[in-house]
Amino acid sequence: MLENSTATTTAGTRRRGRPAQLSRDLVLQEAARHDLRHLSIRGLAARLRCSDAAIHYHFRGRDDLLRALVERFTAEFEAPADTLAWPDWLHAFALALRAALARHPGAADYMVVSGPSGAGQFAVMARGLAVLEAGGFTPDEAWLAYATLVNFVLRHVQAEERALAAGDHAPARRMLDARADRLVALTARGVVSDTDRLFAFGLDALLRGFPRPAGRGNAPCAGAPAGP
Repeated sequence: MLENSTATTTAGTRRRGRPAQLSRDLVLQEAARHDLRHLSIRGLAARLRCSDAAIHYHFRGRDDLLRALVERFTAEFEAPADTLAWPDWLHAFALALRAALARHPGAADYMVVSGPSGAGQFAVMARGLAVLEAGGFTPDEAWLAYATLVNFVLRHVQAEERALAAGDHAPARRMLDARADRLVALTARGVVSDTDRLFAFGLDALLRGFPRPAGRGNAPCAGAPAGP
């Protein structure tokens, strides 16, 4: 049995101890405060001042804990209104998903590897597919469009978090080291390290296509089909 949350010392004062009742929700609350990439059962048990077995009572293992955490995060996620036109829905959804993932470091990394794994994620997915099908997509096209967008957001957040954890801007430094005028100019303008701009450009390219090159006329890229 777990000890009380406080204990009396010989001096009559009270010191902080481990929780009186280690509930599943309490474990999730503590786990949610940490980067999922570095979360371990042993480390979590140490912070909660309990045994590994006390956590295993609620979760079969680390993967089960991570799945429950992501499902908890998903329950907090607010998808856009279904009344939006599909391009607007996808745009709002991508922005909201990126913001939600940023609040929970490591969630993107887990979702890239595990894929959708809970009822909450499947519910959000079903809403997105319904919006796309209402906009004229076939079921197959709706799935491909939705999956492409989600993978774009997950991979972008994953790359941002890994760069932040490393504490560097390696691509920008490598471009400077290359001593190529064009790359140095890009780096100096901050384009290479501006992940917000990269995300916005990539999202617009997915939903609307790449913009025509400014000042270069309307000539298509090599290999691109002719036409509007």
